[in-house]
Amino acid sequence: MLHQPWNGVQAYMPIYETSIKVLEEALALSTLGEWKRFEAACYLNLGCVFSCTGQHERSIDCLKEGLRISKEIGDRQGEGASLNNLGNVYLAIGQWDKSIEYGEKGLVCFRSLGNKFGETEAFNHLGSTYSAMGQYESSLDCFSKALEIGKEAGNKYNEARSYGGIGTVVCSLGNYESEENLKKSIEVFHAIGAERQEAFSYANLGVTYHALPVITKKSVKCQEKTLRIFRENGNKGDVQGPLAIASLGLLHAVEFQSCKRATDFFTESIQSHQNIRGTLEDELKLCLDDKLHSIRSQKMLCFLLVAQGKTEDALRARAGSRARRLDDHEVRHQRRGESRG
Repeated sequence: MLHQPWNGVQAYMPIYETSIKVLEEALALSTLGEWKRFEAACYLNLGCVFSCTGQHERSIDCLKEGLRISKEIGDRQGEGASLNNLGNVYLAIGQWDKSIEYGEKGLVCFRSLGNKFGETEAFNHLGSTYSAMGQYESSLDCFSKALEIGKEAGNKYNEARSYGGIGTVVCSLGNYESEENLKKSIEVFHAIGAERQEAFSYANLGVTYHALPVITKKSVKCQEKTLRIFRENGNKGDVQGPLAIASLGLLHAVEFQSCKRATDFFTESIQSHQNIRGTLEDELKLCLDDKLHSIRSQKMLCFLLVAQGKTEDALRARAGSRARRLDDHEVRHQRRGESRG
């Protein structure tokens, strides 16, 4: 499956563009030769790549066409993969009901085939959707089932995902002893060389530690490890990098009362965010802004600069924040106009 989290869209854009070109050429050949199974696979993978680049409508169109062909030729494996990926796209755009609907249909397909890998994927997807909806008990149930099946099938990647899902959900339920599951997630991702996912798990562990003031230093260590992994691997387009930097800024401002260090971190986070943002289409800009809460970082930076007597710098930072809000307002207004049209 080609599906990846969209967070690294800038770093991976050249790969995605090449993938789209190759897949479209392959699709043209498949329609000439009437190779239906191959045609469905092309649509499936195009849908995944379009999803990675934030082109969700095109992704849904491709995945639905792949689903139609798979049903037509009786390819249950292709049908299940298309259904599960449709669920992922609807999760990405916040249409929870459709995400659950397609995820459950994909699960039925995989179960009918005895496909443990697909079943684990489906349960992890459903766990993520229920978590996004705030239905933590249902989410925990899905992640637990995914973990059990993933272990049985020897699927290390999804096993690590399940550990991470359980850890974050348990934390959301107010039980901050979730660190063991997150540590297991880190351990498995590290063992299989999945460094980006390892970094995400470190970031989640840092959030858990931050909820416990007695071990704030552990939170700092986790966020620093997250940042180190992304810097070492050159993943400058990933959301998790500026998120980790902003988290370090908050920790130094609130817990350690270090205005200078906090200012440096917030400044770097905002700059990193702007570098990513400048490469994206409007739809992805809004999604990125929602993930990074960048305006909040701007406000924190202004506060810290004023506290250090750097009034002119604070005014410049505030002007940048205002310009960004106006830009976002214009994009949102334009999107509303397009949807009405």
